[in-house]
Amino acid sequence: MENAKPEFLYRGVIVNEKILKEKQIYGIDLTPPNPPKYDEQGRKTVGDGNEYGVYMSDYKEVATNAYAAVSMNDGTPLNNNVRIGERSLKIAVPAVGIVYKISTDGLDVHKPWITSSLEGHYNNGFMGDEWVAERIPVGNYVVEKVIVGEDILHPKKEIEFSNQEEILIKINDELEERKKRLKKFEEFIELLPQNQVLRMMSDELDVYKEIYKKDGLNEINLETFKISDCSDCIKLMMAYYYQNNTSSLPMYELKYLNKLQSIKDFTFLDLDKCLLNDIKNLIDKRNSFAEKQSALGNEANTNSFDKRIESLIQIQRIYLTLMINQIIMYTGIMFNEDINSIVDLREQEGIFNKKLEEMYYDGELSTQLYQAMKKKIRETTDNKISTLDSNENEKSASSIK
Repeated sequence: MENAKPEFLYRGVIVNEKILKEKQIYGIDLTPPNPPKYDEQGRKTVGDGNEYGVYMSDYKEVATNAYAAVSMNDGTPLNNNVRIGERSLKIAVPAVGIVYKISTDGLDVHKPWITSSLEGHYNNGFMGDEWVAERIPVGNYVVEKVIVGEDILHPKKEIEFSNQEEILIKINDELEERKKRLKKFEEFIELLPQNQVLRMMSDELDVYKEIYKKDGLNEINLETFKISDCSDCIKLMMAYYYQNNTSSLPMYELKYLNKLQSIKDFTFLDLDKCLLNDIKNLIDKRNSFAEKQSALGNEANTNSFDKRIESLIQIQRIYLTLMINQIIMYTGIMFNEDINSIVDLREQEGIFNKKLEEMYYDGELSTQLYQAMKKKIRETTDNKISTLDSNENEKSASSIK
């Protein structure tokens, strides 16, 4: 039967922080958000002139992906005067999308009549049919899904719950946690020159997101943080740069590392290759620039190139240092910095490799992390041996003189 009502219908709504404080989202009958208006025929209508009532859909995806599809613009700004970048982004407490599952058993529900001027826009162009009832009794529905929207620091998040009574508690907990971070971020932004905030590019904003978001760079303990993959390692490097330079952020290094972290499935091997290639490319560009200036009879100022090259070389050093710290943390074995024998250095390397191999076969290390740690032990050992060789050569040259 064409007009037979479905067993279940779905309603999606978006509620902001103010509504959440003022109105219950479950545990009461669902009613239209505003009082009715009346048309020329004396019929109750909603604002657009269509039939008055609580609107629902027989197509679940419409309720979820359209009517409850919360966006950043639905949030509540902490300060309307703060706008960031060309997109004028606001720092706002996110709104919440809610999907209700409604049983039609015993419910007076029907397809709504549509005013003639809006007949071409029935159901806003979505699949499925709209249904309407003047009231949904509390016993006829449950909250099926809750999505806390995206904000300037955090992605959207679906709230998991085991019963209806804990829904509001979990929503408030999530919003309060986000609000604390958003306020800290806003306080920082307000300290910056306004023209810097208005001109802020997305890559710079992305760095600030990494700092102030949940489990961000400002919350990482450099002494106890354990990495499990290359993304963790890059995050640790960014935290190192941030926490050691809070008064003047090394934005070039932070943006460089953050860009690498955004690459999907980026490995330790990729990180090594990327640093080597980028250093080489910068050196080649510097040399080419210097040659062109020399040919024109000009003195080449290569400071910009030199600073970037040194920055990437420093990233390499920090990468190696932090990886060695991770190896010590994982294995519980300390590096002996006073060893001055090549044989003893190789023996120490073997001790670390044996321990890492045991941990790998016990499942404590992934293949990628195991191989990366072995590689860094070899680099550290080779660097020490190279230093010893250089010292010996210097002594020999000095004795000949």
